[in-house]
Amino acid sequence: MIGKVVKIAVALALVHAGLRVSIVAARYYRFRDAAWQIVVRGGSTPTDRLGDAIFAEAIDLTVPVERAGIEVRRNRDLTTADVFYVESVPLLPNYTYPAELSLSVEARSMTPATLQDLGR
Repeated sequence: MIGKVVKIAVALALVHAGLRVSIVAARYYRFRDAAWQIVVRGGSTPTDRLGDAIFAEAIDLTVPVERAGIEVRRNRDLTTADVFYVESVPLLPNYTYPAELSLSVEARSMTPATLQDLGR
C-alpha cells in the first residue's frame, strides 16, 4: 500500500515538473519568434530601438530579461540580436532550478545597397 502511494507521489512530481518545464519552453519559443519578427522588420531601425522593442516584448510575455541582457548588432545588411536571461523553474515545492537561457536571431536587410555601403 505504501509502495503505491510513493509511486503516485513520484508520478505526480514528475508530471508537475514536466508541466513547469513546458511552460518555460513555450514562453521561450514565443519570445524567440517575437524577437526574430522584430529583427526581420527592423532593417533600417536603429539597433538601440530594436533592443528596446525586444525588451518590451519580453515584458509582455513575462520573460525575466534585463535590458542589459539584450545586445543588438548590425554589420552592413545583417542584424543580429543576442539575448541571455535566467528563468527560475519551480520543479518541486522546495526546489527551483535556475535555467540559463539564451537566443540569437538574425536577419538580412533587403534594401538596395548604396554607394556608401559599397565604400565609394
